[in-house]
Amino acid sequence: MIPLELFWVCLVSGRGSANICHTTYEGACQEAERLAKQSDNIGRSVYVLEGIAVCQANLTIEWGETEWTEKRKGDNLQVRII
Repeated sequence: MIPLELFWVCLVSGRGSANICHTTYEGACQEAERLAKQSDNIGRSVYVLEGIAVCQANLTIEWGETEWTEKRKGDNLQVRII
């Protein structure tokens, strides 16, 4: 299981994505107030969102037989495509 670190982000309605993670709810609320007061955000809702779940995709690398062979002759490396 992946550990979930508690955090909050602010999202301004109609704007891009939330970028800054806050480690406290109070800090996120202060940021929301600051964002709401910006002239280009007047009249827009600012949401304080809490991370409640986490997921992660893992890349599995497997090695197997190849479709080419390498043959070393002296200092020259020769590759043959099969």
